[in-house]
Amino acid sequence: MKKINSTFVGIAALVLISISIYSYQLARFESPRDTVFYFLQDMAFLP
Repeated sequence: MKKINSTFVGIAALVLISISIYSYQLARFESPRDTVFYFLQDMAFLP
């Protein structure tokens, strides 16, 4: 049970870090088109 909880916390932390980085990029550069483009390129390498 402890391993499941620590895995969930790790995944949640990584997702929150990713969201904060993309949010910062959107706020700083004000270019949603580029941000979505880079996000989709990053997602293409997951499989």
